[in-house]
Amino acid sequence: MKETQLNKKSLLYYLFSLTLVFVIFELVVFVQSSEFFLTDFKRISLNIKIPARVFAGIFWFILIQAAIHVFFTLTVYFLSLSQVYLFDGLKKHLDRVGLIVWLLAILTLLVVNQQYYPNSVFSIVTSKVVFLSLLKPLLYTLFLIMGFLFFTSICGLLKYSLQRSFNFTIILLFAVAAAMLFQYSRNSKPLVNVSKASQAPNIIIIGFDSFRTDFLGLNGKVNITPHIDAFLKDSILFTNSYTPIARTFPAWVSILTGNYPKTSGIRFNLADQAGLDKTQALPVILKNNGYRTLYAIDDASFSNIDESFGFDAISTPPIGFSGFLLASINDFPMSNLVLNSKIGQYIFPHSYANRSAVRTYSPSSYTNKINKLLLEKDSKPILLTAHFCLLHYPYYWAGSKFKKSATLEQYLSALQKVDRQFKHLIDLLNERQLLNNALVFVISDHGEAINLVGDRITENKSYLPSKSYEQLPQFYLTHGGNIALNSSVGHGTDVLSVTQNNTLFAMRFFSSASYKPKKVDSLISLVDLKPTVLDFLGIDYGATDGVTLMPLVHDIDKTFINRSVFVETGFSPAAILTTYPNTRDLLFQGANYFHVDKKTLRLKVKPDMGELIISSKQYASYHKNWILALYPKEDNKMLPVLVNTKTGYWSVDLNSDFANNSPADLMLDELQEFFGSELKEIS
Repeated sequence: MKETQLNKKSLLYYLFSLTLVFVIFELVVFVQSSEFFLTDFKRISLNIKIPARVFAGIFWFILIQAAIHVFFTLTVYFLSLSQVYLFDGLKKHLDRVGLIVWLLAILTLLVVNQQYYPNSVFSIVTSKVVFLSLLKPLLYTLFLIMGFLFFTSICGLLKYSLQRSFNFTIILLFAVAAAMLFQYSRNSKPLVNVSKASQAPNIIIIGFDSFRTDFLGLNGKVNITPHIDAFLKDSILFTNSYTPIARTFPAWVSILTGNYPKTSGIRFNLADQAGLDKTQALPVILKNNGYRTLYAIDDASFSNIDESFGFDAISTPPIGFSGFLLASINDFPMSNLVLNSKIGQYIFPHSYANRSAVRTYSPSSYTNKINKLLLEKDSKPILLTAHFCLLHYPYYWAGSKFKKSATLEQYLSALQKVDRQFKHLIDLLNERQLLNNALVFVISDHGEAINLVGDRITENKSYLPSKSYEQLPQFYLTHGGNIALNSSVGHGTDVLSVTQNNTLFAMRFFSSASYKPKKVDSLISLVDLKPTVLDFLGIDYGATDGVTLMPLVHDIDKTFINRSVFVETGFSPAAILTTYPNTRDLLFQGANYFHVDKKTLRLKVKPDMGELIISSKQYASYHKNWILALYPKEDNKMLPVLVNTKTGYWSVDLNSDFANNSPADLMLDELQEFFGSELKEIS
């Protein structure tokens, strides 16, 4: 008996030693692939003072990682012991059995990681040994072996319990029955038919990040968005909609407040919200009118929208500096195995359903979180705002393979995946009967430019020279010189990139009031959403920059005939003005602009740096088929660029015949009146 106990103890030490070797291997791979979190993190921390409380989250992360490795070791330990209990001949070879089981478990772990997380840094390492053609056969073989091991382990434990007169079987069956009962009780919550419980319609806003409307199948492009296309076919689709700023946070503030960034004061991502008036935000107004207000997003890194906007419940990754740090470093084979499970959402909240954790992000995990948000019992009508960030750069996720040289292919693949996410959400809404009486908006916060011809609307051949500007002007500075005059990249970087600033905007009514599906080409802005919702509900929407779109729904276009909408750019350091933004360069260039709030631990733009960002903004007025853009120049002046979007002709001379036969004077007056002293002298 004593000898057996010593062997068990020896096996446990042996297995922990092996796991420690594997931990060292993990750390070596991590160090080699994650320079940011070592040298780079130290370099950035010199510019951003990090409060000590941030490190509590890091400590928790390390503790959970240690616990997972301990659990793995103990599992291998019991699997090994149970084999010895079942096969008496193995008692003399306990350490060898332990080594074989440990190696099989580690190999299975690495192969599973390579199969389901092909962008993991460990998959890059193992792919050099396990080729793609051999991956699935090897995976199935290992599953069979491990399945057999678990089966024989149960048999071994049963044999051991019977020999010890210990009724292990009854306890095991009781535990399984209790687990099944618990799971059944969680999944069998009675659903509330919100639409029948109240006569007020549900308001559902479904948003997409970085959505290019020109790739919709509805617009004659490749048919990779069948579910979105089918929904839009029965909607009122506004084809001439623009964002006030092509950055997620200020764009969503504009959507919720009905005001341009200049009015709200939110001019860029991570802006300080101290001066923002949220009392008239759409969720606040609807909450005061008997609505339950819900908000969900799968990437809160740069968009800090929370309950303070009037939401009763939110579903977001943790907001704050820890989100930047922990979401990116959690890429280890053992934690990846549980990260997207029900357990994972509790022990790894910074990574679960977090789009910024690109290597491990599972699109279904986000829709599962929305489902959980909708399960809450309530008889009130709801405002649901759900935003999908899968289309944001770098256009890959846990189940896809990143190809740096195939930007268009990557983007289209992400577009196809987000279409499935949309279908999943619509199915959930139907199951919850939330569409029985609802007004649904399908929108995007902005578009995306991916360095394609036409991503900027200024063609060389369409330039109209003048005496003052005979040569093509250089009005758009690029990083690395890899962007042509008729092309652009990213979002929020260029007011003349229609693909960046054009947005998806559709309304569909699920109610007794029937409206015929149609396309509307009147010029609108995202700031129009709030007044449209409130006008539809018969609620006074007060003074906003936006206007209600209900006249267009009723085929009345008088309000919009001579309308202009404004667009401005966001914070655009040089590192972002390239086809493949380098995260390290971007962080280094932006580090001086941010600080971590000691109370909230949120990353915010420094006030003085905010002023610097505003001074570097581009501005534009969109009016009918004209765009007047103002670009800041190094001589503290602004260069005007006037474009006719119908003909493609453009000029930088506002005294030319081309300009005189346009509404340029009106557009310039409107820009100067609205933006005031922000606009420098016109060159």
